[in-house]
Amino acid sequence: MVALASNSHVTLGGLTVDNLETGALTSDNLWTAVTALANQRGQDGDAGSHVYEGLLVPFTLYKTAREVQNSQLIANSGENNLNIFDTDYGNVMIRASIFLGSTYNSNSNANTSYHLLSRNHMITRKVFYDLTTKMIPPEATANDTYLYRAKYHESVFPGSWTGYVGSNGTV
Repeated sequence: MVALASNSHVTLGGLTVDNLETGALTSDNLWTAVTALANQRGQDGDAGSHVYEGLLVPFTLYKTAREVQNSQLIANSGENNLNIFDTDYGNVMIRASIFLGSTYNSNSNANTSYHLLSRNHMITRKVFYDLTTKMIPPEATANDTYLYRAKYHESVFPGSWTGYVGSNGTV
């Protein structure tokens, strides 16, 4: 299985797509990731035109993400520079999930990783069959009791390596 964020993905046209950054979540490192997303090639090798529209973080980074994106001035800076994320990227969705943090995720950088998405990212959710339920009668079970069975089958996978940049937050 290939990592979702890597600096060696290959497009359908044979070109390399680098969608891995390493900086911790700060204003400067977020700008580096936004720039990498904007300059990312599409599957055909041309400019992908990926506009930054979503930031997904582990719940431990949610406060930092809000401070970096939503303050009027640059966060954690002694300068009074305007924060570009507040002025130009005010419609960026910030979402957090406990499943991205180290409590439920065994990856080494789970608590420091963050993910940028564009509108045309290709993380695909395929539902093979919806929730189905069935009551199994006692004569069909080993211990002669009723059994209630529920099934659901889906898969999530990247349809393409473009429209997404991940940072492991190690530097």
